[in-house]
Amino acid sequence: MYRSALLVLLVACGGSEPMEPEILSFVVDPEVAAQGEEVTATFELAHFTLTGEEGHAHEEDGMGDMDGMEDGEHEGHDSHDGETQMGHVHIYLDDLETNPLAMQTELVGTFIVPEDTEIGEHTLIARLHDSDHLIIEPQVTAEFDLDVMASGSGTTP
Repeated sequence: MYRSALLVLLVACGGSEPMEPEILSFVVDPEVAAQGEEVTATFELAHFTLTGEEGHAHEEDGMGDMDGMEDGEHEGHDSHDGETQMGHVHIYLDDLETNPLAMQTELVGTFIVPEDTEIGEHTLIARLHDSDHLIIEPQVTAEFDLDVMASGSGTTP
């Protein structure tokens, strides 16, 4: 009787799909920064492990060499180990169509607000990427509002 109940429990729990990664929080300090100022970005993530450049290799997961593929052919590749995907966060200014301001491989990191950033309100966008810089699909993003002041004006009154 106990063996059949255990077997049913094992079958019901087995073969589960990996949990989808999430950005639970994305906070930047200070919230008002000058052009050229260093700011700190802090993340809380779920089902996603931050790794450096060499945190994932296709040869290790049986995918083979994908260097010869056309752009986008293996977009959305799952770089997961068990139930957690691995990679890093790209941080963009205002849209995802430009190069990222920073690549963050730790939960707390810094980047510089570009000197040529227009003064005013901006949106920082964080997006999860696998270790090969491919976008995690479906896309996982979070936003943070940042006010940019002229360099030399300081962030404190």
